[in-house]
Order: sequence, then C-alpha cells, then structure tokens
Amino acid sequence: MKTIIYVITGLLLTACYSNIMHSTNETNITILKISDGYTVKAIVNGKKESIRLLEIDCYETSKNKRAIWQSEYFGLSIGDVIKKGNYSKEQLKKLLEKNKEVKLEWSKRDKYKRILGKIYLDNGLYVNEYMLNNGGCEKYIERRK
Repeated sequence: MKTIIYVITGLLLTACYSNIMHSTNETNITILKISDGYTVKAIVNGKKESIRLLEIDCYETSKNKRAIWQSEYFGLSIGDVIKKGNYSKEQLKKLLEKNKEVKLEWSKRDKYKRILGKIYLDNGLYVNEYMLNNGGCEKYIERRK
C-alpha cells in the first residue's frame, strides 16, 4: 500500500513540477534596444533583460560562427548574410520604435540566459510572425553539431 501511495505522490509531484516549469509568463515590457533581427533588450518586471524571439532565425549582423554556418547552409556569401541580417534588424527597429510598450509571452530561457519569447503589439500583431513574413528572417532550424 505504501508503495502505491509513493508512486501516486511521485506522479502528482512530477505533473505539478512539469506545469510550473512550462507555464507561460505574460507581461507588458518596454523595449530599450534592438540588438538584431530577433533579439531585443527590454525592461521585464523592472529588470533589464535580453529577449530572443522564438520560432525565427534572422541572419547575423557580423561575421561569426553562426554567420559562417548560415552562409554555408543557405548558399550565400558572408557579405550577403550580414546584409540580410542588417535588413532584418532595421525592419524590427522600424516596427518597434513606434511601439515601445508591447506584450511578451515566455516560458523559458536559453543557454545564454536570454528569455525565449513571443512579442505582440497592442493591435495584436504577432511580431515574430511579422519578422518571418516581412523581416527577412527564416523559420528557426536547430543546428546540429
């Protein structure tokens, strides 16, 4: 009997922990800076944070390992990768310079401690999707090593 109680308790605790770890936070944020086409600096709950937009992969704005990978994967020169990256950054800047107060939905952080999230404007526009369709970004592809 004790074993059954321990098993049930363990399952309930695991389910609760899983819900806590995967719960979505929703909050209004203030945009401070556009770092690139898919990363912004913002005030989140009174603290300066870096936010990485989910589901999209914009080109890099400088020559680095990821830019080299993008160059090889998409068959572009490094110069074209950087040009596309700067285009994406400018598109996001144009979109958010008039909309400094936006809504953020997020549930976790990446290995760089950036918030991984979705940003929405007051009019309901989903910024991540806008950047995929209009900002020169690609659908996120997990790079295999």
